[in-house]
Amino acid sequence: MKNRVLSKRYAEALFDELKTAPLKKKVLAEMDLISSLLLESADFERLVSNPMISVSDKSNVFRAIFKAKKMNDQFLNLTLILIENNRLSLLASIPEYFKSKMIESQGEVLVDVTYATKPTPTIKKDIEKRLTEITKKKVLVNEQIDASLIAGVRIQYGSILYDATVKAALDEMREEFS
Repeated sequence: MKNRVLSKRYAEALFDELKTAPLKKKVLAEMDLISSLLLESADFERLVSNPMISVSDKSNVFRAIFKAKKMNDQFLNLTLILIENNRLSLLASIPEYFKSKMIESQGEVLVDVTYATKPTPTIKKDIEKRLTEITKKKVLVNEQIDASLIAGVRIQYGSILYDATVKAALDEMREEFS
């Protein structure tokens, strides 16, 4: 929980620091590059997570990467702050919050919709229409399928969770009878 709050704060600070939409899009792409590097390179991930590697060595590696890729200085500064505060692990989650902030600034909202089975186009359209009415914003749906839900749909919008799945109903019943 604490890391999510910190990631969100760092993402918002960087977002507010960047003044133009094209620059924000560029930095988001750079964040995705660093995130993919963390996921795809075990050596890079070890460098980031190893407490035995000094702050100055980690800083030098990131400076070299940012310089070679001609990446944004404000994003580099944020990364260096994370290194100095021993919070480099947050680098993987900051892009998620940065992207949410970017979507929000464009008058849109990202909604996670998880279905138990593949929905029909009509159901998808009806859910999107209802979400647009509720949020009064253009809705971007992040659709997922999770068979463990058995049947129904789970919708997550910000901190609001609507869970109309059979799994949730069974869990609730199990808790009542326990």
